[in-house]
Amino acid sequence: MIKSGSGNTANIGSINNIDDIINGRGVFSKLGESWFDDYWMNYGKITISDKNRETKKLLL
Repeated sequence: MIKSGSGNTANIGSINNIDDIINGRGVFSKLGESWFDDYWMNYGKITISDKNRETKKLLL
């Protein structure tokens, strides 16, 4: 799981499994750097609709 650092900014704070990152198995490993950048530049701002048409923030 990835989470922001301080909770009030969109900086990257930590990762839980360093082995995945070292071995190229991170959350964005198959999506690429542009998806990684886009996700973090828009962290906490992207919303999605659920099956009841209610919106929620998209967070990994």
